[in-house]
Amino acid sequence: MRPEDEFLSTFSILTSRKSFYRSISYGRQLLLKEFVKSVSPLLGNRKIIEVCVVGGYSSEPEIQILRDMGYLIKVTTFGIDHSDHFLDLNVISAYDSDIHFDLILFSQTLEHIWSHASAFANISNIAKSKSLLWVSCPTSNRFHGSPDYYSAGFMPEYLEKNLEEFGFSTLSSGKAGSVRNYLATHLLPYWLSVKAHFFPLSVGAESYQPKSRVMMGIITFPVRFILTFIPGRKTQSPRWATESWALFIAK
Repeated sequence: MRPEDEFLSTFSILTSRKSFYRSISYGRQLLLKEFVKSVSPLLGNRKIIEVCVVGGYSSEPEIQILRDMGYLIKVTTFGIDHSDHFLDLNVISAYDSDIHFDLILFSQTLEHIWSHASAFANISNIAKSKSLLWVSCPTSNRFHGSPDYYSAGFMPEYLEKNLEEFGFSTLSSGKAGSVRNYLATHLLPYWLSVKAHFFPLSVGAESYQPKSRVMMGIITFPVRFILTFIPGRKTQSPRWATESWALFIAK
């Protein structure tokens, strides 16, 4: 089995959507693996799941994973762009609804917010008792938009201490990355896909158009050549971690 296939095979829900999961960055794949292991056992035998996406979209990969697992997902989105409910996470807003969200997703958004206390307060207002909350964010990252970028470097302990202040209990948390992915994140103008992580010399810049991909391949060749000699094993070392995650439950 090829290394990238072995990595992807940990998703028991992989069926005909392998191309979808391969298109996601290596770092996000690490988080999705933890999502499957941490969240799915807590959903039980329920068929319909009410999911709230904060600062994201109904097409988030976590949503797709749940659908591939056979759940009927009802999604409600909160955010500033193309969302069911407008919510500026930097401003505390009141939200009153009878919907009990089984799961709240807050993924890859924290680095785009400058008022974390307001964001956590908004999430607390949305959550009901026993709502699960999945948070993922970069432990280390490069500058990127969508729409603004303020900070990174969030360790799981940061998530735990803050969310516990807003009425959540920590169920599990962790961090992950690899030396290769860490260096690539800060040396390349794009994130490594799963295949590019295992074969940096032959693959890269898949998100670019064909002509731009060729040019980017030429420009980044020296860095990708060096990356082939850098360890690619997964690590939880805080020195090389690029991703943090935590799972909470509302009290």
